[in-house]
Amino acid sequence: LGFRPEDFRFLSGSGCYDLGQGIDEAKAFDATLEALRAFGVQDQEASSMFGAIMAVLHLGNLEFTAPANNSEGSSLAPSQMDVLARCCELLGVEAKKLTE
Repeated sequence: LGFRPEDFRFLSGSGCYDLGQGIDEAKAFDATLEALRAFGVQDQEASSMFGAIMAVLHLGNLEFTAPANNSEGSSLAPSQMDVLARCCELLGVEAKKLTE
């Protein structure tokens, strides 16, 4: 997808984007998958879990605006429809359901 950790608000605040020098992140991810399998998590379930994590990261990037004459409400900023679409795809829901 071409995203980097610093592209997400929930991750960018820490400034820590990797596991550290000399650590093979691909190998660490493989170890994570093996640990999930050892606990009986099927590959499809793991994929769903990672999809949910990615959706949360994208949801954190959504920007909202206050509607006119309603200082307590919020509306999705019009420029955020592509982010919303990505979130919906990852969650398997229609955008209309999330904006209601």
